[in-house]
Amino acid sequence: TYDDYLERVMTVLGERQHAAGVFSAAVADYKPKQVLSGKTPSGGALERIELEPTKKVIREVRSAHPDLHMVVFKYEEGVSHAELMDIARKRRDEGYEAVVANRGEEMGGEHVAWLVGPEGEPRKMVGKPAIAREIADHLERSLGKS
Repeated sequence: TYDDYLERVMTVLGERQHAAGVFSAAVADYKPKQVLSGKTPSGGALERIELEPTKKVIREVRSAHPDLHMVVFKYEEGVSHAELMDIARKRRDEGYEAVVANRGEEMGGEHVAWLVGPEGEPRKMVGKPAIAREIADHLERSLGKS
C-alpha cells in the first residue's frame, strides 16, 4: 500500500547514509479513504471507491534528507514538449537534482524520456536501457564531483 511504501522508504533511508535515491514513479497520488477487510464480492457489490490525496513521497524524503541527491520522475499527458520541459525545470528547481520527464504523447513505440538536470540542455533518452544508463551516468557525473 501507499502507507507501507512511504514507511519502508523512510525506514531504509534512516538506517544508514545514502548518497542518492532514484524515485522512479509516484506510487499513488491517491489512496482509498476506506479499506475493506476480506474479499469484496463481485457482481456490483462495490459501487464506488472514494479516494483521498496522499503526501508526495519525494517531498517527505527531501524534507527528512535534505542532502540526499534525488533523481525524480515526472509524467504528464496533454501537454506540449515545451510545457513538459517547463514543468520538469520547476520540479528540479524545487530542490531535486534531476528530473526524468516524459509524456503520454511520446510513449508510442519506444519509451522516450528527457533528463532535466543541472547540466543545461535536457538529454533525450529512447528506450528503458538508455534511460537507466543516462540516470547512472548523471549520478556518476554528479556524485563524482563531490
